[in-house]
This record gives sequence, structure tokens and C-alpha cells, in this order.
Amino acid sequence: MKIYFRADANSQIGWGHVVRSMALANILCDDENSIFESIFLVQNPSVTLQNQIKEKFELIILQETNDFLEEAHFITQKYLQDKSIIVLDHYQIQTKYQRIIKSNSNSKIVCIDDMNSWHFLADIIINHGGNKTEKYSCESYTKLLVGTEYALLRQPFLKAALKKREIKKIETVFICFGGADIDNLTNKAIELALNFDFIKKINVVVTNDFPFLEELHKLISEYSTINIYQNLDAQKMASLMQNSDLAFAPASSLSLELLATQPFMILGKSADNQATIYQGLISYPQIKEIGEWQNLNWNKLKSEFSQICKHFCFETKTIIPNLAPSEIKKEFENLYQNLKINN
Repeated sequence: MKIYFRADANSQIGWGHVVRSMALANILCDDENSIFESIFLVQNPSVTLQNQIKEKFELIILQETNDFLEEAHFITQKYLQDKSIIVLDHYQIQTKYQRIIKSNSNSKIVCIDDMNSWHFLADIIINHGGNKTEKYSCESYTKLLVGTEYALLRQPFLKAALKKREIKKIETVFICFGGADIDNLTNKAIELALNFDFIKKINVVVTNDFPFLEELHKLISEYSTINIYQNLDAQKMASLMQNSDLAFAPASSLSLELLATQPFMILGKSADNQATIYQGLISYPQIKEIGEWQNLNWNKLKSEFSQICKHFCFETKTIIPNLAPSEIKKEFENLYQNLKINN
């Protein structure tokens, strides 16, 4: 059974769509007896992204276009004429795109979504940061997998979630604002952490196309406590998170990876599409909510930082999310059985 994943990644939209799609592909193809074959459909992927996808999956590079409805016709005719499943994780791929697939093929559609901003014709919707009571405009047959237990995490993070951590003091800080940090929140968080002697190490993760890389390297040359990491694979990223005590992060899929690896977290929104995950996570006691990163009063956070760190260590306990990758896989196997019956 072929599963096609339609997602893009670049410095404008970040890498989150492709990362969580790859996580889902890993969940579905995690053993040699898997019935699924994962194939990625990506517009103009960077060389780094191509290499990451090709490590485990087949990659088809699509012609770059803003005419997504024309693309829907092309993909349907080229790849979806046999029984298959297509996973859509893209803010430009909405109801009309799904209707073209439904009207011209027998394929099943799965949407990874955190916006809930249009009507869905999908057979399954996965919103791993949503609230269980969230209402979707969708068809009567649509199955909703909503909540952090359906977090689309790569294998190293799923394994990390099984190991309970206890953090008694904060010495190592993890800083990452994803692949689209246009406001240079990375450097602002570094500059805050540098003010505190109890912070012995600052681990910073960016992509190769981080627009403020020169400024970041200047900081690194001045402070030996700062370490920079670029384009880490899942295992190295999980290890780095597990060896950090506190993280500065946006409310994206990255925050769910941090939830699994269990450092304390200072969490804020850096984009409109992060509101759902943000609301879903701020109730966790190991998380300090700060609202929107772009509107943050950094001086106020600096004045409160020491007390926040003490509060984390002495008054809260980390919580391991109740992850259910097996439930996700079971739902895909049900789609497969349905395709066999109907085709």
C-alpha cells in the first residue's frame, strides 16, 4: 500500500510540515513487516531536505507552482489511480484540492492540521495539538484523531517519552525557534540566558539558512558556553533535548518533541497557526506560558527568570504524555482494509 505525503519546507514556512509527516511515515513503516510504503511529494526541496527524506523514504520532486488546484489534478492522475492513501500537510491545500482527489480517484485522504480553518473531505484528520472537544467542519465519515496522545513524533522521541526524568537544577538551556525564525528570537533568548551564572551551557539549534547566522556566530566567538547545531537528525536532536534542563521554544511540533524528552519549557506563540498547540500545552506544570514571542517583554522575563527556574525544579514534576502511535497505525490499517474491500 503506497502512502503519499504532500508537504513542503523552506525558510518562510519552516520545516514542521515535513518533519511531522516524516514522523508519521516512521510510525507507519517502523518494522520490516509493515504493509505501507511511504513516498514524499515536495516542491523544490533543499539538498539538506532531500537527503533527510531519502535516508528512509522515496522522494518525488514536484514542479514549483502556486496553482495548487492544477497540482491536485496532476498528482491525482499521475500517482493516485491505484488504491492508495495521500497525507496532506499544507496550509495552501484546502477543500477544493481534497475534492479534486475525491472526485477523480478512489484514494483515501488524511489531513494533518492545526488550523481548523476550512471544510475537510478527509477520511482522517490528525491534530496532535488540539483539544478533544474541538469541532471540525468535515464529512460524517471523517475520523478525528485530536490531542497530544496522537503526537506525530519520530522514533527517538517516542523512546525518550518512556524514560522519566528528574531535573533538580537548571544548568543547560536548549534554544530553537524552528526553521522560520524571521524575528531573530534565537539571539534574544541567548542574550537573556547569558545573564545568569547558573546557566553553564546554551545549546542552540538552527538551520543552514537561518537569516541571522553571522550575528549568531559572533555571539559564539565571545562566549564559550554557547554551542551551535545545524540540521540535526532526529536521534541527535532528541539526545540534545534530553541533555538540556530548560528550553525556549515556539508552540509548534518542536514543543511536542520537547514534551516527550521532558526538559522544562518556556513556551510562546511565534505564528498564528500555533494557537491550538499553545492552548493544549500550557496546562502542563513543566511549561511557563509567555503569550506571543514577538510581543514579549524580555526585561520582565529576565527579572523573573531565576524564580521561574526555581519554581520548575521545586514545585512541579515533569509529565510524560500518553502517546498512542499504535492507534494511529491502526487507523491507517483500517483505511487499507477499506480500500481492499471497495476496490
